[in-house]
Amino acid sequence: MNSNKGFTLLEMIFSMAIIGILFGTLLINFTDYYRSLNTGQFAEAFATDISYARDFSSARDKGLRATFDRDLRTYHFELIPPDPSGNLFLPGTAAREGSFPSGFTLAFNGSNPLQVTFNEQGIPLVPGDIILNLTAGDVTRTITINHKTGLLTIG
Repeated sequence: MNSNKGFTLLEMIFSMAIIGILFGTLLINFTDYYRSLNTGQFAEAFATDISYARDFSSARDKGLRATFDRDLRTYHFELIPPDPSGNLFLPGTAAREGSFPSGFTLAFNGSNPLQVTFNEQGIPLVPGDIILNLTAGDVTRTITINHKTGLLTIG
């Protein structure tokens, strides 16, 4: 009878291979989850900037022109007519524009840059809904601006 208790080298290698496969699968799932979370957070911040600018201009009874540039990966807002004080600031910044983090792309139908004009009530002056697709890796979030109400939804 063998009284030595323990693992053989073959059992140890087999156990380490199983642990490696499980860890690799977990890492891939975590990376996808993190990318999805990051894309969702930026999509919400981007939609907040659009809503804030639209609401800011409506409160001052002015129109708003939003410019989205997919090549430069930026967006910009300006009041119509321009405010002499120039006080259209995005939340948490001292700017009227923003940019997309590296790894993010913006897609939309139509020519580049896309310019959307909102009237004094915050309603876009376009015939159909505006659809902006924000992508990071294989994760895409869609921001839709309703052409009848100006309200934004994130999908």
